[in-house]
Amino acid sequence: MGVMAPLPYYLTLPVSRIADDVNTIAQGNLDHPIRKTRGREFAVLGESLDQMVGTLKGMILDLRNKEEQYRGVVESQSELISRKSPDGTITFVNEAFCRYFGVFREEIIGTRFSPAIIDDNLHGAVPRSMVSPVTPIEYRVHLRDGSIRWLRGHEQDFFDPDERLVETQSVMTDITDQKRAEQALRESEERFRELIEHAPVGIVLLRGAEIMYANPAARTLFRLDDTRSHLGDSFLSYIPPAERDMIRERTRKREQGEPVPDEYEMTALRSDGTEFSCHAVIAGIELADGSATIAFLRDITDEKRAAEERRELYAGIEQRIQERTAELTLANRELEAFSYSVSHDLRGPLRAIDGFSGILLREYGPDLPEEAVAYIRKVRENTTRMAALIDAILELSRVGRQAIRRSEVQPSVVVRDVLDQLQSEMAGREIQVLIGDLPPCRGDPVMIRQVYFNLIENALKFTRSRDPAVIEIGATTENGEQVYYVRDNGVGFGMQYADKLYKLFQRLHENQGYEGTGLGLAIVSRIIERHGGWIRAGSGPGGPTTFSFSFGKDQGDPPVP
Repeated sequence: MGVMAPLPYYLTLPVSRIADDVNTIAQGNLDHPIRKTRGREFAVLGESLDQMVGTLKGMILDLRNKEEQYRGVVESQSELISRKSPDGTITFVNEAFCRYFGVFREEIIGTRFSPAIIDDNLHGAVPRSMVSPVTPIEYRVHLRDGSIRWLRGHEQDFFDPDERLVETQSVMTDITDQKRAEQALRESEERFRELIEHAPVGIVLLRGAEIMYANPAARTLFRLDDTRSHLGDSFLSYIPPAERDMIRERTRKREQGEPVPDEYEMTALRSDGTEFSCHAVIAGIELADGSATIAFLRDITDEKRAAEERRELYAGIEQRIQERTAELTLANRELEAFSYSVSHDLRGPLRAIDGFSGILLREYGPDLPEEAVAYIRKVRENTTRMAALIDAILELSRVGRQAIRRSEVQPSVVVRDVLDQLQSEMAGREIQVLIGDLPPCRGDPVMIRQVYFNLIENALKFTRSRDPAVIEIGATTENGEQVYYVRDNGVGFGMQYADKLYKLFQRLHENQGYEGTGLGLAIVSRIIERHGGWIRAGSGPGGPTTFSFSFGKDQGDPPVP
């Protein structure tokens, strides 16, 4: 066997140089040039290698660009994206992942970092294979701030050609708000179901005329048999035949969006065939599987019976009121006739007594003993007092019968008119009359004038011993109500006697030089009472005395009988 001759130097040197250049390029220096060599074949080989390196550089640059684009997309996502090797070592996490778990990228890359998963809520863990590399997953995690959050997403496994697991990528989204909303919805549905089940009124859900649901109150209302389901029954079977067409037509219109009454009364049938009056409130609702009607039903049989009894009672009361009113009207007319008759019958004898006693004094006075003259004068004084008493009684009767005709009254004008009328009482006396602000009121002008006349006359009477006499007339406000008053510095009275002021024929200063009938304040009280107001007195022995009064908060016109 012969020995192979060594290659010529001109062959080994170019090959050695090309091999060195290829090794340098293979180590990553793609910018290293292929040195020129002699020989056509070697030159072609060098050019081919240069072209291959250029192509490789383009492919690497394109790959880097795509990686940058992919990284930009991944980093911009709000989802939590991570990748890990088969042993659990983290190889990549995006910025959203770091923010969510409160970590730095450099802190966990290359580690086996794993969030604190609450295992009892782990869903979706299944064996991995190339057949089903994507696994949906949902779980709760404990975050570093102590909060518990829900995550949902998927894990995708990547395998090499030999079906060995190379890497797992996880894409997760926080669904805590959704979970809370779902929980709140479940709780709301449960509360709503409890409310419906325990509602005191019957609730029926209908589709067309078909019963889809009836709560316990509805089953009790219609006396349904609890041993079987009544779902699917026609609601019309619980309506009397005479009203079924009306109910059917209203249901059709409601489902077609036409206007129909939402609330009405109807007659319904129980399962045993008995009828009852029913109050119904109907509304259309939208369910997941289409439109439906919900009916709220209440048995009003007892209410209608009670209402009918009340109507009959009120009719009877109204009839009795009309009868009593007619009787009262007749009695008032008879009383008025009697009052005028009594007035006439009493005034005649009084005029005779007064007239004849006057003649006695004029004609026979000088011849009569002094004691007889005194007796005759006493008779005349008492006839005058009796006449005043008759007038007061008639005035009190008139005040009690006369209809109140309200209009706006200016008390300041009324007071000045009364003072003008009482000038004779004021003549020769030092009297200070202080008139304050008197806002207008609503009432019967004639009656209000009588109130001020009696109170001012009363003040003038009981200030005769005062020099000067001071009478103050004004108004104030108490609890939003207009209150008027008449105050004087007269003799006053003890408040223990105040309850006698407004009673008939009651006088606190009997036989003390103060004339009167004992009816003036009774008339005032009656007028104010008929106006819906009140009067009170405040005083003490030696005065001063204040009468405060109101014509009532309600200033509307009362009906005239």
